[in-house]
Amino acid sequence: MKTLKFWAALLVLIFGSCLYYGSVLANGPDVDLHFVRDVPTKLSPEYLDKVLQEIPKWPNWFYFGEKANQVDFRGMPYPLNDQKLVQGAMIQMLFNPHRRVSDRFTLNYRVLEYIPHQKMTIRVEFDSKEHLTKLFDRLEWTIEFLPNPRGGTMVRGTELAHTANWRARLFGKLVPSILMNQIFYPNTMVLAEINNPDTVHPYPAEN
Repeated sequence: MKTLKFWAALLVLIFGSCLYYGSVLANGPDVDLHFVRDVPTKLSPEYLDKVLQEIPKWPNWFYFGEKANQVDFRGMPYPLNDQKLVQGAMIQMLFNPHRRVSDRFTLNYRVLEYIPHQKMTIRVEFDSKEHLTKLFDRLEWTIEFLPNPRGGTMVRGTELAHTANWRARLFGKLVPSILMNQIFYPNTMVLAEINNPDTVHPYPAEN
């Protein structure tokens, strides 16, 4: 009986300590979070850059993406021939994680930086259902095309976020890689293997 009481008391102590620690994390200061994913590919930076330039086809390499367009200050899409990936451009994207109309939401991205054949950085500026903007007051995704020492190109996806909610603070400190992985919508693994002959040149020939 004494042994049972001891283990019960120990369990209560551990549980209480976990609750206290979680409360400290959740109510602590907001923090910056950082996440990087590298994916090697045989594709050239020139090829991959043409994929980035095809804004209406971004859903091909974004998780849950359905539709994307460059839009003006009113949120109206530019004609397809006028859509250009340039610094300052606003990209509007429709997502549907469960393929039901009620689950759809829209994100607007501002292109913070674009260096042809090298780098693109976009920042989330609007979230129609506030899935992300309630958790973070800053969320940026960067795609880079770097030389791979083993040959080909390294597609590097980098994510920067700043917490703005107790949930983000808690999980950002306890399991940052899991949290950041879940909100990293650009699918760099698909981008690194993408082949869309209707949009860009075919896959480069093997040496």
